[in-house]
Amino acid sequence: MPDRYVSGGKYDADAHARILAAAARATRSGSLEPYDRPWGLAKMLGHSNLQLRANAATLAGVWRAEDAQESLLAMARDESLPEFARTAAFGAVASLEAEGAGELLAAYAGAPHAPALRVSAIEAFVALDSRAAAKLAVGLFGEPDLDAAVAVRTLVAFLNHEGGVPALTAAIESAGLGRDAAKSLLRSFYASGRSDNVLLAALGTASGADSLELDYDAGFVKSLAEVAAAQGDAARGAALFVDLGCDSCHQVGGAGGLVGPDLSAVGTTLSAERIVEETLWPNRAIKEGFTALEITTRDSLIHQGYKRWTRESEAAGDLVIQDLATGELVTIRAADIADIRETGSPMPTGLTSLLSQAQLLDLFKYVTTLGTRS
Repeated sequence: MPDRYVSGGKYDADAHARILAAAARATRSGSLEPYDRPWGLAKMLGHSNLQLRANAATLAGVWRAEDAQESLLAMARDESLPEFARTAAFGAVASLEAEGAGELLAAYAGAPHAPALRVSAIEAFVALDSRAAAKLAVGLFGEPDLDAAVAVRTLVAFLNHEGGVPALTAAIESAGLGRDAAKSLLRSFYASGRSDNVLLAALGTASGADSLELDYDAGFVKSLAEVAAAQGDAARGAALFVDLGCDSCHQVGGAGGLVGPDLSAVGTTLSAERIVEETLWPNRAIKEGFTALEITTRDSLIHQGYKRWTRESEAAGDLVIQDLATGELVTIRAADIADIRETGSPMPTGLTSLLSQAQLLDLFKYVTTLGTRS
């Protein structure tokens, strides 16, 4: 009711929108049960406040509000709405498996629509038909000058859903994705902070790489570290560090991601040989607390992260992970878990396969001297 969201004597739609977002998060985490008759959502889907409409759409999907289907479909088709509002509607109609949702999502997942809208449709479509969504995704990946953030979002949509990776791998293998597009997609995969050896191998093949992983050779490690120290250029290496997406997973000087260890002073704590080894063969020696888990839930969603603990989770027997993509703590109820497996280091094998020998020397010069330069 509007009078529950009053500020200064007036109805506060922004506060109402925040309440809806919190309700969706709480329902997903299992701390709030869906309302059996969420009668007010249909009215909110027509509100003038766009964030309220978007959050109402998200909640309608989470609560599976069947009565809101027609309003959600209309919202998904409304090309006057901003992308974030339509994204929420796309997700909701897919969650509800609304009649005509597949056709609608397929239409907006292809050209000539803008890439941001296409990826929003693909993200939702994966849950309905991962094979059809994968074919549309490969078409998007082949677009010239595709924004890296769009590519990452698209990849993560398949990584997050059971059956998504096999579907995307098959589509990449059958579509003949060009080498340049495959190389660009490899960079986006590395930047996603996620790990999947099957998809990585498919992208490696499509990019023309002979092999993404070298056989371990201690002599090669020592030689590479020595030559990098003598010939590498740290400034060029710093640019490559960003270009490869390493900063999306690691922090340097307080900037960067939280997926992997902080590298700000790694040159003072690890030998150059150890840094080379851990980069080229990330699963040989994984730092404690950084072995990733992959959890599949009973609703076919996939989560990847490091195992963490809270008092509440230990008492309830639930699983808490630090999500690889966001760094946030996610609680997964024990009753919702279908499968758990260890996937090793989330740092992808073959991360340096896109680099020339000279670039490799520059990258290692930069990383091995972190913390040693004034």
